[in-house]
Amino acid sequence: QRRHAIGAWRAAQTEVAPARRERIECARDYRHLQGGVVRQHAAGRADQDPRSQLIASGLGYAVFALENPALFRLMFGSNRTDFDHPDLQRAASRAYEDLVTHVARVRGGGSQNLQAHECEPDAELMTDVAATWAIAHGLADLLVAGRMSSIGDLPPKAMRAAIADVLRRVI
Repeated sequence: QRRHAIGAWRAAQTEVAPARRERIECARDYRHLQGGVVRQHAAGRADQDPRSQLIASGLGYAVFALENPALFRLMFGSNRTDFDHPDLQRAASRAYEDLVTHVARVRGGGSQNLQAHECEPDAELMTDVAATWAIAHGLADLLVAGRMSSIGDLPPKAMRAAIADVLRRVI
């Protein structure tokens, strides 16, 4: 019985340790996604209109996915990600709030940061947020999966231009 208990403990540890590592990495990578690549693309467009900034953020989202496909899959496809982890919740909430703010600016909602606990965004805004995220995420996911070779097989500069053009057509 003792050997069985030790074997069960070891088996559990081999499941728990990778899951714990995934939660930590996933939270860190959410912060990287929302604080690094996406914001860098948007910051490069700070002098432009809100729509151009939103398109630049979508491009940053796709570029992050293409440059970090395993992390992108972990962040959005892991069955073991602990969405109750405080760091992950904070990072995911901040990224989502940034998206809501960007979309609100495009719609003419000003530059105030719309946070769920401060005000209740209207249904129309939230539909636009869902559409924007779905387009950017779907495009990134298709590119990572190799399902959009008409864009994914282009040289890097042309690929980025094509991604931005797709986003421009729908945002």
